[in-house]
Amino acid sequence: MRAILHGAFTTGLAQYCFDRNLEHPGFVILDSPLITYRGPDPEVIVGQEDDELMTVTVGQALFRHLNEHFDGQAIVIENTDPPSGLDGAVTIKFTKVLDSGRYGFFPVHERS
Repeated sequence: MRAILHGAFTTGLAQYCFDRNLEHPGFVILDSPLITYRGPDPEVIVGQEDDELMTVTVGQALFRHLNEHFDGQAIVIENTDPPSGLDGAVTIKFTKVLDSGRYGFFPVHERS
């Protein structure tokens, strides 16, 4: 929960600055905000009807919120894929395979 709260605070503070024309670099970097989050066990939820259950996961809500409501640039480094349908989002997949996606953060230089 700490990583999720840190991400919420970081983006909230940035949005506060944007809304009030305060100085801010214009971007935030969130490193693995969802990696340790585990959703509730379905067996533990008692007394709720099917129509009251959440249909969106925390991860999906995070990415959609950043895409639709955050005015700056958000760089999210995560081990899971973002949900589909994010308009204007650029996804770069690090594969460590030369012919597929991007090999890694730093460019690969061939040795001579």
